[in-house]
Amino acid sequence: MCADDQTLFNVQPVTPILPVNFMLDLRDEVVAVYVGDDERPFHIHKKLLCSKSTYFKAAFEGSFKEASEKKLHLLDEDPKIFRFYAIWIYNQDLQIRGKNDEDLNVCCRLYILADKLGSAGLQNIVMDVIHKIIKRRRYINLESENVNFVYNNTLPGSHLRDILVDALAWQMDADSHPDLINAVPEFLYAALKICTGRLPLRLGDEKGPLDMNRCRIYHVHSDGHICSVTPPASNSESESDSKSDSES
Repeated sequence: MCADDQTLFNVQPVTPILPVNFMLDLRDEVVAVYVGDDERPFHIHKKLLCSKSTYFKAAFEGSFKEASEKKLHLLDEDPKIFRFYAIWIYNQDLQIRGKNDEDLNVCCRLYILADKLGSAGLQNIVMDVIHKIIKRRRYINLESENVNFVYNNTLPGSHLRDILVDALAWQMDADSHPDLINAVPEFLYAALKICTGRLPLRLGDEKGPLDMNRCRIYHVHSDGHICSVTPPASNSESESDSKSDSES
């Protein structure tokens, strides 16, 4: 594991990296992943890493040189973000509290990393935290820098784009975020289309995507996968979410 405890935007894991995955055999082969410009090393058990990522599985179990050298370089990635990825590999827990705007920025970058590495399980966990942040806090600081980063590192149809657009169109007060004028036009146009479509609706009768089943709208799953939030959202589910938020 990386020994560097520096964190992005003052966000740090709730607990240290601990191998609590009971399927882990400490005798398994270990590979090295070098992250960032300074090639920060992360030493991770290969079998566990490959079971969580289609990218690493292809690299370390295929015919590429990484398989024989037992090392791989991710020079364009941020080691502070990859550290959260490594925590998830071992703990199956995101270790981000999801209570403020800094957590939102970290989650957006972690979602993009998980997408690149083919870790759909992590994408869905991160998406649930993003959804929780947006629903819990009426006004979030959705900076144009973060929006532009998301749009520059995702493709059209990305669920991460979708939820940020929905946050602006359905929940945010745009007047309190003048910085968004610098956001990419695609983001502003997508939000505008939703807002204009809402005009004929009576206040109180409309129900936005943030209030609907988050699995159906924002998750990524393989065919036949059963998600814990698959059943249609109900009042009891909303009350349960509210109760859990108040307890956390």
